[in-house]
Amino acid sequence: VKHCEMSSKKILKTRFIQSYEDVFDGNVPSDSAKAERFWDELFLLKVNQEYIHKVFTGFGVDTLMEKSDVVHGLIKQCIFKLKDDNDVRVSNAIITLCVVISSTVDLHPERSGYSIMDILFGHSFMETTGNMFVDGIVSNLSLLRQQSINTLALSLLVVLCSAFENPNSNGFIEMFMETPIFDKLMELASPKLSATNTNRRLVMFLLSLLTHYRKHETPNPYITSLQALTDELQLHSLSSTMTIQLASRTNIWTQKTADDPSESFFTSISSFVSTMFVAPDVFETRVHVGDCGSALLLLYQIVYTHPHALEVLSFTRVYELAKEMEHGGQEDANDEPQETLKLKKQPTNLVASLISFTSFIMHDTDPENELFTTLAFVITTIMCEDEHMNAYLHDPNIKVPVALRKAKMRHRAAETTVSVRGPLALGLFDLCVEYCVSHMKRNMNTTTYMFVLNTVHRLLCHQKKQRVRLVYDWSVLWSTMTSFFKFTTQNISNFPEDVDPFLLLSKGVSIMNLFITYGDTFLPDPATYDNLYYELIRERAVFEGIVDVATRYSLQNVFPASANALLADMSNIRDIISHFSQKVEAWQAVNKDETIGQETVFEIVRENYDSLTLKLQDNLDTYDRYVEHPQYLSLFSQVARHVAHSSMPVFLTTNRPHTTEKK
Repeated sequence: VKHCEMSSKKILKTRFIQSYEDVFDGNVPSDSAKAERFWDELFLLKVNQEYIHKVFTGFGVDTLMEKSDVVHGLIKQCIFKLKDDNDVRVSNAIITLCVVISSTVDLHPERSGYSIMDILFGHSFMETTGNMFVDGIVSNLSLLRQQSINTLALSLLVVLCSAFENPNSNGFIEMFMETPIFDKLMELASPKLSATNTNRRLVMFLLSLLTHYRKHETPNPYITSLQALTDELQLHSLSSTMTIQLASRTNIWTQKTADDPSESFFTSISSFVSTMFVAPDVFETRVHVGDCGSALLLLYQIVYTHPHALEVLSFTRVYELAKEMEHGGQEDANDEPQETLKLKKQPTNLVASLISFTSFIMHDTDPENELFTTLAFVITTIMCEDEHMNAYLHDPNIKVPVALRKAKMRHRAAETTVSVRGPLALGLFDLCVEYCVSHMKRNMNTTTYMFVLNTVHRLLCHQKKQRVRLVYDWSVLWSTMTSFFKFTTQNISNFPEDVDPFLLLSKGVSIMNLFITYGDTFLPDPATYDNLYYELIRERAVFEGIVDVATRYSLQNVFPASANALLADMSNIRDIISHFSQKVEAWQAVNKDETIGQETVFEIVRENYDSLTLKLQDNLDTYDRYVEHPQYLSLFSQVARHVAHSSMPVFLTTNRPHTTEKK
């Protein structure tokens, strides 16, 4: 029996390969009836994906162009079979299309001056079979089809949307702008129908690219449909999919790093000595955004345009969705990694997952991670501009696990902590502080830094407006800001010529001025406000350095407007330092034999508030809301390219559909 089974498999494989050799040798029967039977039988055979991939990549671009008639004929037969009555033929046709297209993409035909569409479909494709192709795919997105067919149809769409290096030049995506499929996609991701995690992830990927396709050039129907989406279950489904995608990856990284044994004293000494000669790795365990990029890209679009973004961001009980799937009974036990199943046993939400995910990727020096780190802080900036979202971030009753990765630096070891505390704004402040502390380098990403500072500023504006007294170690933030000021002023000559460093410095100074002018309305107690003034006095040299640099550059006519604006912003800080420094010096003159201590300085500060005169600076608690300016187009273009590149499958694994024919 075993020998017979092996012989049967060998015959089946040989028959498939022989049939394809006949196709490429031009030996398909010329008689229409025989040809139809040939194709019908071929698409009943299980697709040998490895063989097709090997054949197409082995041909090369030039050979494929020489065999264009054969290739176009194969593609056309696949398109015909998309509406076949037999689900096995439909399944095999979709798999064949996926493998052929992805294999051709591997050849990078654009480098040889060819288009993928021209190689596989021909110049007249849109006029002849384009509509039939779209209709065939759409028909297999129907809920009336088997779920495995739905999954394959979504996979084919993923392959099509990933087929071009630049998604904005992707003619396949253009076809689905003319025939929008937003409603179909949302139906397949609906928890009402016990959608599989695979389907939901595929839908998320597709929406991330479809909503960003040439949106600055022409109206995008997917953005319009996304904005109009009000179904609570569908919004929760999107939220859960993005949350699981980000949190499951973070969960893996946390498990790898949180259990690291603490360094001994001698290990720390050895590490310090070694870093005197070799720069330390900021993150010893490499992390890659991978397919999580589509979650960030879609999240950005929702936060930026959707009127009910809070509904998506705040949906917390992910395990409820798992419970619905258990009752639905259609979830495949192998449909998701074990990390996700473990994750669903604890509550989490998209905000916590975003903070935790960002804290890992921002420490990896890969250019892809830098892109998505910038995107993450764009998202947090927009989040903190929304009144309702800010109220949610500052709700002390919202307590979910938040992981924070701290990079290895010369004065500390790498560390991963997981804390459950409320409100979530605490985790967001920690994230921003950690980015600033760990990214002070000569080639600093000024765009990301600005969004980090914008996030901090918007959080503080909300606290001032609503008089929210957050219990936080503000001295850590102030110390971080002064370190940032010191580093920037000392390395200001290293900034690129087209980057204005005074805009960054002004944003940081505005944050300090917000504490100075309005700190009594949102700092937890008077002692914290006293500590603010103590830090300003203690770091006097840093702030004098800001004034010196701004003065020098304004006289040199290098960014004179922003340099002069910075000087104006520094007026109150200068007055504070001057006023209290004089009081300290007067005390020292009287008490020559005593060393002044911290408590004495605090006492001097408290006793001399009344004699301090400050200017009421305008617009400290206001800001220009985020808008997609043309300067950000390059960022989103690069992000979309990475998303498309990271999601191109070559071989598909799926359950074979039932062999019963439709009646």
